[in-house]
Formats: sequence, structure tokens, C-alpha cells
Amino acid sequence: MRNLRFDTPLTGSSILHALRAAGRHFRPGAATGILPINFNRDREGRVVKGQFLCLGRQEDRVWDLLDEARQVLPVLGDADRD
Repeated sequence: MRNLRFDTPLTGSSILHALRAAGRHFRPGAATGILPINFNRDREGRVVKGQFLCLGRQEDRVWDLLDEARQVLPVLGDADRD
């Protein structure tokens, strides 16, 4: 699990849409995927930071998923304080 902070605040639905469109959102029964766990919001209700759980059977695949999350979402830096 990693905390990711965004350069630009997003709506929760846009985060889910981006993960789904990239085929990375975890679904029950899937072997791998990214599951958003918690969102921190700004005063307007947009997501500025979130906790993301990367699930996979092999450790290398889990780290790859984290890199893929950074490609489909406007992540600021590497990871925020966990």
C-alpha cells in the first residue's frame, strides 16, 4: 500500500475511471489490480491524496502496478508519507 499525492486535485470518480480505463482497477477474482482504499479531500471535496493497495501474486508485479498508477494518474513525486 502506498499513499499517492496528486499534482492537481481530482474527483474520486475520475480516479476510478482512469484506473478502469487502463485496466488496472482491482476487481474481485482478478489476479492483480489497484484498489483505492482511502481518499483525503480538499475543501471543495476533490482528492488531493489517496491510499492505494496494489494486489498481485508476485512482488515484482505489485511494484509494476505502483509504477502504472503513476502513469495513469497525475502523481506528485514518488510516494507520500505512508
